[in-house]
Amino acid sequence: MDNGASSYRRFLDGDESAFDELMKELFHNLVFFIDQYVHDIHTAEDIAIDVFSDLIVHKHRYNFRVTLKTHLFMIGRSRALDYIRHRKVISFTPLSETEEFADEKNLEDSLLFDEKKRALHSAIQQLPLEMQTVIHLVYLEGMSYEEAAMVMKKKKKQVDNLLYRVKKELRILFGKAAADLAQNHIEIVNFCFKNDKFGYLSDICRAICNDEYQFSFGHQKTYWEKKGKRAKEIFSNIFSIEAMQDKRSITFLNQHFAGLMETYSMLLEDLDIGGN
Repeated sequence: MDNGASSYRRFLDGDESAFDELMKELFHNLVFFIDQYVHDIHTAEDIAIDVFSDLIVHKHRYNFRVTLKTHLFMIGRSRALDYIRHRKVISFTPLSETEEFADEKNLEDSLLFDEKKRALHSAIQQLPLEMQTVIHLVYLEGMSYEEAAMVMKKKKKQVDNLLYRVKKELRILFGKAAADLAQNHIEIVNFCFKNDKFGYLSDICRAICNDEYQFSFGHQKTYWEKKGKRAKEIFSNIFSIEAMQDKRSITFLNQHFAGLMETYSMLLEDLDIGGN
């Protein structure tokens, strides 16, 4: 995918329908990204429209040296920050808070159709804005480190360092998985008894809670005392659940242990064995 560049070339050559294709491909992603800064879906839409308008008004400003998506996100971020700094008022028809939330939720649902992406988006809301941005660009938008650096006006090494810090922060957040299990242990234990045919989910939960709660499957308590066994069991059993395409268990893990699932996904990325 060339992220809209071919459509824009056709538009420059006189094919006006190509601009509609371009809007369909990139507009909502840009709105979602800008909304991370302005926290107002309608303002984000107005800024995104302004960004796309530049492609029509200033047809030769984009030089095709970077992807069009990167170019648009660079401008979108810059204008979002400008909006924040100057509290620039962009007029739109006022809606109730309920309607505005519904619009934002619909956009999120349409873009984050993948369960892992949804879990990641939920987890990063607790991080500082810069960390949210780099995760959004690299993991949700699929940009390279170089492209993310361009959008954020940073050097690639800074993006590398920022992603390293993000992973550390997320691993701290993922430590809360045990607390989540303790809070909902009755529901979780019951789900495992009813649905865990092969013991994978029970082993994950027993590893998280350090065998504090009883599940239908699992190793002897002494097994968990061995160094590295808990992490090994969590990783290998999530891998097994995904390999068996056990959608019910995957959904359950994402609902109750979203951070843990994203740690797993990031480890796959680090090992270069992950995939969409």
